[in-house]
Amino acid sequence: MSKTKIIIAVVIIVLVGTGVWYWQNKKTDVSDSANNVKTGTIKIGALLPLTGGAASWGESSQRGAQMAVDDINKDGGINGQQVELISQDHACDPKTALSAYQQSLLQTKTFISSSCSGTVLSIAPNLERDNALLLATVVGSVKISSASSYLFRNWTVETNQANLIGAEIKKLGYKKIGILNEQTDFGKGLATGVENYLKDSGVEIIADSFAPGVTDVRTQLTKLKAQKVEALFFAPQTDTSSEVVLSQMEELKFKPKLFVNDVVLGAPKLLAQHTALLEGAIGCNFVSQSDNTQNFLDSYKARFGSEIAHATAGAVAYDSIMMLAEAIKANGDTAQGIASYLKTIDYQGLSGSNSFDQKNDRSGVGYILNKVKNAQVVF
Repeated sequence: MSKTKIIIAVVIIVLVGTGVWYWQNKKTDVSDSANNVKTGTIKIGALLPLTGGAASWGESSQRGAQMAVDDINKDGGINGQQVELISQDHACDPKTALSAYQQSLLQTKTFISSSCSGTVLSIAPNLERDNALLLATVVGSVKISSASSYLFRNWTVETNQANLIGAEIKKLGYKKIGILNEQTDFGKGLATGVENYLKDSGVEIIADSFAPGVTDVRTQLTKLKAQKVEALFFAPQTDTSSEVVLSQMEELKFKPKLFVNDVVLGAPKLLAQHTALLEGAIGCNFVSQSDNTQNFLDSYKARFGSEIAHATAGAVAYDSIMMLAEAIKANGDTAQGIASYLKTIDYQGLSGSNSFDQKNDRSGVGYILNKVKNAQVVF
C-alpha cells in the first residue's frame, strides 16, 4: 500500500471514530431532543450554620430545603433533571461563608442561604462577577437590600422589627432603658434601629454590646443593672449567646422588663429554660404561614422524628427551593435568567405569598409583636 493510501485510510478511520464518539455522546448529553427533556443533575448550593450557636436555625432550613428537593424529584425533577442539594456549613461566620461559597462554585452557581446577615454580605460583592445567584433567608440586615442584582432576600428587613420594639417601649412610657446587642450586622442593626426610633422621644438609653463567642457578659450586665434601667432590649445573634446572657442575668438577679428579638422568641428551648426571667417579655417574630404549613410540620416530624426547631425558617427554605425550581424550569439555570423570573414571581407557598420588591426584598410581610406567657409565645 502506498504512503498516500495509508494516509487516506488513517484519515477515514479518525473521521469514523470521531463520528461514533459524537453520536454516542449526543445520546447521553444534557438533552433528549425527541422529548425536549434534559438529563443529568441540577445542583443547588445551601450555605447554612450547621455548627455553632445558630445551628438549630441551619438544621431547620436544611431539612426544609431537602424536603422541597425530594418533592421536586418525586414529581420528575426540573424538565427531567433531578435536583441535588449541596450543603455547606458557614457556622455564622462571614469568612467561612465566603470560602464555602467559593468552593461550591465548582459545582453550582445557584444558592440559598440561612441565617447571619454578615455571611450574606461577605458573598454579595462576588455574585455578579461570578454570574451566581443567592436567595437568602433568615437574614434581616438593611444592608442586604439592593446589595446585588443577583441577591434576593426571602425574609423581612430588621427595620420593621426595630420600629415595633421602639414603638412599644415608647407606648409603655419607659423613661430609661438599656440596649444590649451582639456585635454582628444583625445585632448592631437592631440596636441602632431602636435607638433611632426613640431619638428625641425623651427616653434615656444606656447602650452596650458584646463580641460573638464570648462566655462572660457580667461586666456589661452589671453596668446596666447599676444604671437602674427600667427595661432592657436584648438583641443576640444566636441561641448560644442568648443562653450566656440570660443565664448571667439570672445569676446577677438582674430582672428588668425584657424586650427581645426574634432569635429569643424563636427558640422554644430558651423559653423553657428561662421561664421566670422571660415571663412577660415582649418581642417580635416573623411568622408567615399558609393552610399547608401544618402538613409540612407533620411531614417533618414523621421524617426526622422530632418537632422542627424553627418552623418559619424551614417553611421559607422549602419555598425558596420551590421558587428556584420554578425559575430554572422557565428561564434556565443562569443567574440572569433566575433573577429575571424572581423579579416577577408571585409564589403561593408554605410561608404564604412570596414575591419581591424593587430592592429584591420579600414584599408584603413583616414582624408581629408578641409576648411570652408560660414559656409560650402568644400573639
